[in-house]
Amino acid sequence: MGKKAPSMPAAPDPVATANAQGAANKETAFWNAMMGNMNQETPYGKISYTNNSNGVYDPTKPPQFTSKVELSPEQQQLLDRSQANDLAVQQLGTDQISRIANAVSTPYSYSGLPAAPQYSDINALSQHGEEALMSRLAPQFQRDEEALRSRLINQGIGQGSEAYNTEMDRFNQAKNDARMQAVLVGQQYGGTEAQQMLGLRNQGIQEYNAQRNAPLNEYTALTAGQQIQNPNFSAPQAGNAQAGDIQGATQNAYNNAMARYNAKVAGQNNTTSGLFGLGGSFLRSSGGSELASKGISSLFAMSDITAKHDIKHIGSENGHNVYEFSYNGDSKRYIGVMAQEVEKTNPDAVIEIDGVKHVNYAMIGVKMREVA
Repeated sequence: MGKKAPSMPAAPDPVATANAQGAANKETAFWNAMMGNMNQETPYGKISYTNNSNGVYDPTKPPQFTSKVELSPEQQQLLDRSQANDLAVQQLGTDQISRIANAVSTPYSYSGLPAAPQYSDINALSQHGEEALMSRLAPQFQRDEEALRSRLINQGIGQGSEAYNTEMDRFNQAKNDARMQAVLVGQQYGGTEAQQMLGLRNQGIQEYNAQRNAPLNEYTALTAGQQIQNPNFSAPQAGNAQAGDIQGATQNAYNNAMARYNAKVAGQNNTTSGLFGLGGSFLRSSGGSELASKGISSLFAMSDITAKHDIKHIGSENGHNVYEFSYNGDSKRYIGVMAQEVEKTNPDAVIEIDGVKHVNYAMIGVKMREVA
């Protein structure tokens, strides 16, 4: 029996494919978890894992792991001592609470500290500095003035004369300049004294705050100690299994099946005419009108051995035996193949119409032709 028109491949069931992919993903995740949670031992201790599945895969429940860290005897001793020290320090901090309560219950006050300098204080200090300086300059000014008067009289410059008045004006100007300088020096003295007063007050404030906050700072320092850390374990270099792409493989298989199906349909439905260069005489002799009426391409030629007579083997082409023959009821001679032989090696190139086998010569690479 010749090969009939191909059937379209069935599309994959998306639900079944998704379920299969989900099952593969869950099993892969299980083995990744088993490989990733590996026991480790170091000089500082060890970490071990136990799971609820005992290493047996159960798709109905995910694996759950419990990790246990065990320190080496030396590390455990250090931990015990550290914890004991922490408890002792915490107790000291607790003892400080009564001192803290006493400190914070006292109203915050700067009374008793050096007073901050006021503007009037600065003026008074400046004036005091000026007066102190002038008290030293005044006797000197008096002696200099008496000496100047004696010198002018001895020089014959009488009191009230223009020369006398000029010299006295010059002396008084120098005296006035000295007084102004005394005022400036007095202001500098007052500013310096005020800065010293302010520094003493700030120092007193700092000492007061430090004394008031000391209990609280001591408590914070005692109760903020760092805890001992567990030994660090290196990250395990576990394998990472990947689930097979079931959905992709299924879709690819379906796509390939569709491609083969489309190729077969295209081969059977190719409408290229005149392939064999035999015109209407070949169609009539090979049943071409019957093929056309059934929607079959003229590429398929009637090649059933039962439809031929006077068959003579003349050689081979493209791996197929080639014969010279005539169709039943016709004396014209043709060269071609026998459908029964082609069907054994290339069944896709053979179809059966009304019990008669036909061959697609384009698919087998052989040219059917009329003997000249």
